Amino acid sequence: MSALFDPKHRSWLIWGILAAALAAAVAILNPPWCDEVAYLDPGARLALFGSFTSTAWVSNSPETFWASSNPGMPLLFAGWFKVFGFGLLQARTLLCLLHFLGALVFITALYRRLRCGPGVLFVVWLACLWLPSLANSIFQPRLEVFALLFCGIFLFSIEPSRSRLGQVLLAFLLGLACAFIGLHFSGFFALMSLVAWGVQRNLNSFLRGLALAVGTLLGVFILYLVYRGLHVWDIFVEARASHYGRDLAWVPKGWKMFAVTKDLPVFAGLAATFAFLAWRRPRDGNPSARFFWLTALAAFLLIPPSISVIGIYYGNYSWMVAVPMLLAFAHGWEGLAANHRRYFRAFLILSLIVAIWDAASRIPRYYRLKAWSSDAGTVVRKTLPAGAPLAADFCFYYDVVSPERAVYFRVRKDEGLCLGFTQDRYCPPSLRKSIDWVLAMGVESAHEMTDSLGGDWVLAATLAPPPGVRNPHNILLYRRAQ
Repeated sequence: MSALFDPKHRSWLIWGILAAALAAAVAILNPPWCDEVAYLDPGARLALFGSFTSTAWVSNSPETFWASSNPGMPLLFAGWFKVFGFGLLQARTLLCLLHFLGALVFITALYRRLRCGPGVLFVVWLACLWLPSLANSIFQPRLEVFALLFCGIFLFSIEPSRSRLGQVLLAFLLGLACAFIGLHFSGFFALMSLVAWGVQRNLNSFLRGLALAVGTLLGVFILYLVYRGLHVWDIFVEARASHYGRDLAWVPKGWKMFAVTKDLPVFAGLAATFAFLAWRRPRDGNPSARFFWLTALAAFLLIPPSISVIGIYYGNYSWMVAVPMLLAFAHGWEGLAANHRRYFRAFLILSLIVAIWDAASRIPRYYRLKAWSSDAGTVVRKTLPAGAPLAADFCFYYDVVSPERAVYFRVRKDEGLCLGFTQDRYCPPSLRKSIDWVLAMGVESAHEMTDSLGGDWVLAATLAPPPGVRNPHNILLYRRAQ
């Protein structure tokens, strides 16, 4: 990494920092979305109310200890909110810090392994920040914000120069972290451990895989003991099991699963092109380079259908394809002829510039949307009596959650996890009757909430979209008729 800090390469560093600052600006202004609310809400409530509960999960009643998923991310954010306060800025700042730290760890591990030049490292850094497959973790935040950090730790654990004990310890800690953050990480790194063992069939490789499995099992056992003691283990099992074999209408199927993010088909085409070039002209570089390009193609072709067999494969899981492809590109770089390398780098940078421009052009709109949503929060604070419960769409999350009132969130029926207010366990009839206020984005959403809550409702306030915001809906505040 010292190559980047060499005075003659300082421009790479400056452009890298500017790219990170722009990515952070887009991430901070991006509207909230359902999975972000779901995974941050238990931590926010622990920080604000002192109880590890959530009103954003259909698998958990609002009064029950939250156990619908792995607790690591909510607990991390609970500590962050306790220190820095609760809000959109605080949440997105930590998300960006986690993602940028993960990208740095990943690139450092890549450099130590391959001794890549500053140009390659710069392109990988831009890819981590802006490729939809990798940047979704801050633009549509959820557990995948840990993906690059975990991938970097995995690369450090397979570093040949590291001692056997160091490799085993890193693999064990990675497995333990996966158990507390998300079990899908464990499955991915188990597969990567098998690949590493296939390349290096030695004792170290076997022990690393074993340590990863032991760390994961120990983490799950600790979760079992804690959740069992709190009488919520059944909630955890039921909530996790509901993901397997799930079929949602909006999830791409068939060939469309390979294009859940726009970047992956493009880079699969590049991998195929350079695999062909490496095969036709091995004298241009290392003949084994085609192995790495074919590895990228295999990741693209095999991982999406494999995940679809177990559950659902959509954009937030595409990092599992993007990371192996990025590694294959970095490995195969030296196997390209000089002119091919130039074309490849130029194409990558051009693709990234298009992605950056597309995202950056939305900043003014995101800023106006944020101001509009903040106005809705102000109306709620001025209109609702102290302590009055509120039902709201998840897009208002950061504007209405406060210690002053209980807020119950509704997510569209096609989102999968949170299905509204018709489930007795999530929202018992007595609780529905106590909710006298509804904040909704549009008439359809408002009617779905008021119909499921029951009773008669009257419109209390309307906020039209501000100039420059193309939105067919108004923000509507309803109250229960007296």
